[in-house]
Amino acid sequence: MLDDATELYPDLCVLRLRDDRYRSANPVGDDVLLLIEVADAGLTLEGTVKLAKYARAGIQRCWLADLILRKTSMQLLHGSAAEPP
Repeated sequence: MLDDATELYPDLCVLRLRDDRYRSANPVGDDVLLLIEVADAGLTLEGTVKLAKYARAGIQRCWLADLILRKTSMQLLHGSAAEPP
């Protein structure tokens, strides 16, 4: 996902339907309808690294499920940063 050189995958991602079914190109930010990250060992990777990469790819929001704290939040992604709504 994101680009041909990135090996970063969300825990759940719902994409808009494309005629080529993503055979000719990987999804980009505008293709993402829903993205969910699940954190079970702290939020360092999901809460900073991954969300910043998703933001740079043009993804506008992400749901973050924290299994340790048992809470879910929606993060608004802007450029290279994330912030709760």
